[in-house]
Amino acid sequence: MLEVADIHCRLGHRTILHDISARFAPGLFHVILGPNGSGKSTFLKIFSGDLRPTQGVVRYDGRPLEPGHVPALARVRAVMSQSPDIQFPLPVADIVMMGRYPHFNLTPTARDRAICAEAMEAVSIAGLAARDYQTLSGGEKQRVQFARALSQVWEPAPTGNRFLFLDEPISSLDIRYQHQFLHLAREQASQGLVVIAVLHELNIALQYADTLLFMKAGRLVAHIPTIDVNAALLTAIYDIPVHLIPTPFGPSPLAVYHPPVI
Repeated sequence: MLEVADIHCRLGHRTILHDISARFAPGLFHVILGPNGSGKSTFLKIFSGDLRPTQGVVRYDGRPLEPGHVPALARVRAVMSQSPDIQFPLPVADIVMMGRYPHFNLTPTARDRAICAEAMEAVSIAGLAARDYQTLSGGEKQRVQFARALSQVWEPAPTGNRFLFLDEPISSLDIRYQHQFLHLAREQASQGLVVIAVLHELNIALQYADTLLFMKAGRLVAHIPTIDVNAALLTAIYDIPVHLIPTPFGPSPLAVYHPPVI
């Protein structure tokens, strides 16, 4: 279980997050949604341990997160950030192996290599293993980073839960890989991980998420099962009329824009 309580975040003279409390259970795929600037990525940085809140507490399996816990946490918590920057040439296989760094001393074991190979196969990048990461497209880089994160939490932890956090993971992917990616994310959740993703794509989030957390202007507006989403809530979140259209795969939102009369 991941719990956040009374989270506030102030950066400079601006308050980014206001009094956010939420619980994220294992076994479910949780998706965070909201308009640009609503604080989604800042919230993820706080509960992943990359940023300290101005106020509030983050608990992993009931244990408050402290700065000294982050190295040990890396053995059970993987984060895929937006557009990670690699400044020097490295083969794709070495990038994926970074996910195993918390699990070995100095030299990877045969099991570490096998896990990385399985993770690359799972996201369809096995053929890129020898390629220079810097030569890849944006979508290919996202798949490499997903394989790295998967390799980090591939095996069950000795005790407690595993956690997988994904920040805008499908922004550069074409539709085929978007679905493959989120299918894998949901599959990880079904294996008992706490999986949380920040997404912008409403339609695809409605297809894959078990719960949706909506943010607006740094505040938590709703945290509900996906089945409970309604047009009125989406209209209030995004400030544009939204209608839910039935499809064979569940409701799909249609946002209607009315240009101003000049």
